[in-house]
Amino acid sequence: GTGVAMSAAEKKKLKAQKKREAKKQEEEAQKAEAEARNAAAAGSKKEPVDTDPSGSKLLTKSAEEDLKETRKIAVKLQTTCGLDPNSHKTAYWAFSVEGEERPLLQLKSLVRLWELGGRRRLFYKLVPCFAHFCSTVSLEEAAGSNSSASSSSSLSGALRSLVLSQVSQISGAKVSSEADVRREGKRAAEDLKAAVVKSPEGAMTEIVAAMRARCAAGSRGASEEGALLEAAGKAVQGKTVTIKEAKRALAFLKETEGWKEAADKFLAACHKRFPHADAFRDPSDVLKIVRVTGGQELSED
Repeated sequence: GTGVAMSAAEKKKLKAQKKREAKKQEEEAQKAEAEARNAAAAGSKKEPVDTDPSGSKLLTKSAEEDLKETRKIAVKLQTTCGLDPNSHKTAYWAFSVEGEERPLLQLKSLVRLWELGGRRRLFYKLVPCFAHFCSTVSLEEAAGSNSSASSSSSLSGALRSLVLSQVSQISGAKVSSEADVRREGKRAAEDLKAAVVKSPEGAMTEIVAAMRARCAAGSRGASEEGALLEAAGKAVQGKTVTIKEAKRALAFLKETEGWKEAADKFLAACHKRFPHADAFRDPSDVLKIVRVTGGQELSED
């Protein structure tokens, strides 16, 4: 329009500029198209609707459904966390619900606990489960399906032989009858008790395991277990014991038949060791502190 002739270099530069602008416009168009597609796709997706926002349906589950779900979780723990003894301990109790026992799966859990405990008969996570199994498993061979003698704990001949073999392996003793199985469960519980009582600084977790094992083996509780209670009293004063361990021990004493009377004495020992822990205070004392201080901790000075 100006009548001024452009040099070849200027023409080349102008052509390159127009090419860049055209490419930029094309990229912007493609970007806008992609954004439009994504927006359309997002609009077509429906947000999942929570059909039970209050969780009320969970409360209507039957005990059978709860047990089935618990066992699924237990099996998953054994599969994904198989090197953790707690996985197999949890699974053992999941398969030990009264009337719904699964002896083969109980036995599998016991064997894995034994192996993970270094094949030690007195591994403290094994003994309560082992004592329980030995005191509850029935070695009667399964009767016919129409017989009133048939029960969930009755075993086939092959499973009966497997139980005897594995109990013998774990206990290190010859086992050939139900009476022998019962004997080995009681022996394991008694030997763990002797070991933790003899220890100068018994670990609280092992002491509680011995208590549980003794209960499973038929102990009548605190009236027969003075030595264990004394060991627990000493352990709670130790430097290594934690509030969590003491709380677990106290919960066991409170909730287990035959041990409730010992709970008050142990509670006093826990309060002495952890004077500022609300878990070990008398409820009336906690209420008194709230009233006097407005919820602020009282000073020890």
